[in-house]
Amino acid sequence: MAAEHPLLFNPVDENDEDPEDHLGVDLASGLLTYKKGSRRGEVSISIFGLNIRDQLVNDRKAALNDVKAQVAKLVAVEDSATAQAVMRDLANMREGAMSHTLARRAQLEEVRRRLAL
Repeated sequence: MAAEHPLLFNPVDENDEDPEDHLGVDLASGLLTYKKGSRRGEVSISIFGLNIRDQLVNDRKAALNDVKAQVAKLVAVEDSATAQAVMRDLANMREGAMSHTLARRAQLEEVRRRLAL
């Protein structure tokens, strides 16, 4: 029994693996993916219906679009107070203070990758 590993994530167990090591998100569709053939990721997506519930996928897409909108706002804003507020919002997204953290972090990483000129 000690050699068995759970296939589902336990969100309240601090010693469980980080789901972000197993799950990714397709930035175009908002669908979750599983990384590196992760069985835990694949089973979690399937069991919890993470890609078949339209509202969940739409909310994930909205979170992705929110990141893009905040980044665009940061680029366009001219006053420092608004820029600081947007930076706080982006930090909250990265830190998991908003819904759909995995999707938001993936979109932020894509922005960071694109800006590495």
